[in-house]
Amino acid sequence: AEAGAVTLTLKADQGDDSESVTLTAADGGAFTIDSTTATVTVDGHTGVTITSSNSGEVDITSAANVDINATTGVTIDAVGVAIGAGSGELDLTTTGILDINSAALDIDTSGAITIDAAGVASHIALVTAHTSGLAFHIDANANAGSIVDIDAGVLDIDVTAAATIDAVGVAIGAGSGELDLTTTGTLDVNANALDMDLTDSSTITITSSEAAEDLTIAQVGANDSSILITAAGTGADAVSIDTTAGSMLIAPSLINGKTLTIGPSSATQMVFTPHGTPASEKISLTNTAGTAANAVALTATAGGVTISAGNTTHGVKIGDVDGAPVTIGHTTSETTVSDNLTVTGNLTVN
Repeated sequence: AEAGAVTLTLKADQGDDSESVTLTAADGGAFTIDSTTATVTVDGHTGVTITSSNSGEVDITSAANVDINATTGVTIDAVGVAIGAGSGELDLTTTGILDINSAALDIDTSGAITIDAAGVASHIALVTAHTSGLAFHIDANANAGSIVDIDAGVLDIDVTAAATIDAVGVAIGAGSGELDLTTTGTLDVNANALDMDLTDSSTITITSSEAAEDLTIAQVGANDSSILITAAGTGADAVSIDTTAGSMLIAPSLINGKTLTIGPSSATQMVFTPHGTPASEKISLTNTAGTAANAVALTATAGGVTISAGNTTHGVKIGDVDGAPVTIGHTTSETTVSDNLTVTGNLTVN
């Protein structure tokens, strides 16, 4: 028809569903449905099937959009499916669930990847059922300046085996909150140096449940190194070492000429000098700078003071290297010995 609205209808309808219309281009020819100005509509009452046999290709080409609208679902079943958007945008949009089931998923992109679960009850779960070896890998190590940034209201990391953090530097900040390191095993801290800066009262406590559970602070290595405990406190107990039940033992391994000195060398010192030979051991209480009359005093505010040699070989020596008088007695009733005092038997001074 050269003009006017003309319709070409091919119809096979005799009242049942067995009739069909077949358009065939034989001998390898092409079959073309072409509408230059209007729309081509293919409407099947129960369905539409487009089939290309003998490994042929089905090509849908459009200068505009290609819309596939279905009230139930769309199924694409092929050995391989390639969807290319060129330089345009590829949108997969649904108000329901986007479900991807695959033996493997490989996503390659030269730009950014954003996964955004915007719903207030939404969550993102990355789950692997891998049982050994590398199961989950995040790699952002192309450069030392690459950053992995995790921002969370609450961060909960549960590991059934060991956890390792290996970095040039590790900073753990808890702000004004509490930082807990808790283990029922051993907390092992290995470092070239340990620097703890505290601004409030602090406690190191070991709760003993049986004998020989000790707290040891040791400096090892035979070098001129020290353990220093220093306090800038102004109270009477600026440094307090005490025991509430047992006894206090200071320098139990002080043998073979090692010296325990209490006090500065320029003032009053109590010096314990053990010797390899027990008979050569000495204890000295020396005031190297005092000039007062009582520069060294032994005073008991309630009981008495006993000075004893403990053997018959060496007695008790009371004297002064400059020949100053020796005074024995009460402060209000003194007995003064101006020179030497020799007592062969007992000496009683009241």
